[in-house]
Amino acid sequence: MWHIFWRDANFHEALVEKDIELGEQCRLLGCPRCGGVLHRANYPRLSCGMVLPRWRSCYEVRISFCCASCRRRITPKSVRFFGRRWYAGWTVLLVSMLERGPSHRRCEKLRRLGFAVSESTWQQWRGWWRHRFERTRFWASIRGFWVDIGPSPRWPRPLLAKRHCTALSMRQLLHLLGPLTVPFALCLRAVN
Repeated sequence: MWHIFWRDANFHEALVEKDIELGEQCRLLGCPRCGGVLHRANYPRLSCGMVLPRWRSCYEVRISFCCASCRRRITPKSVRFFGRRWYAGWTVLLVSMLERGPSHRRCEKLRRLGFAVSESTWQQWRGWWRHRFERTRFWASIRGFWVDIGPSPRWPRPLLAKRHCTALSMRQLLHLLGPLTVPFALCLRAVN
């Protein structure tokens, strides 16, 4: 069942470790603007969306850097956070994947499972997936891998459609979607 994997401490710890790895890769590349040395400049995050407090500590800090020369902030790709959203990335994916839209009753059911997501937030996420995702540069760069999904899919469901939603498949999906968590130019620099 999809709601079991996120109750495992190993899942959250693996996401933290992957973010540390991605951060170190970013730091070693240096500043994309001037090539300067990057110094750690993490910033706090509110752990929105999770009612169960035991996992909050894994989502309280977003890894980030500051260039020693030009002082520009560089935030690397993340598997824990989905872009500029304050919710854990897997929360955004799982809630957005639900077939039926938000309602008070469904939000209450999610809250009992450990997700604190309002109807308006859920609606915003669904709108982003349905109306903006296919217009991102990221989607243009990976579209060829998803030719068999047909027109107007209900994103993000097709991204996990061919596998069971396990901790491993969710970590892989979050890694795949990592470029959505940073400006596109930073992703291109990391690929070259």
